[in-house]
Amino acid sequence: MRRIGRFLAAAAHAGAETIVTFNLKHFPAESLAPWEIVAQSPDDFLVDPLFAAPHVVSSKIQEQAERHGGVARLLGVHRKTVPTFLDRGYS
Repeated sequence: MRRIGRFLAAAAHAGAETIVTFNLKHFPAESLAPWEIVAQSPDDFLVDPLFAAPHVVSSKIQEQAERHGGVARLLGVHRKTVPTFLDRGYS
């Protein structure tokens, strides 16, 4: 728990509104509430910008793909980690 406290302290110090993590169980809402911070999975975190600015998200994915071996490879990696984001944006 001490390590998690460091992440929370850093987020609060930086004025973050969201902690993005695969380990949501380590950041219960009641622990984050005093700092007005929420925890979201990467999948959920990416869905909001997808609908707010799809052209920006598409552009960023293209940029990432160019640096990381092409669109097919990048989407293959993302399919494992953010499947809802891809299903909503690329189905």
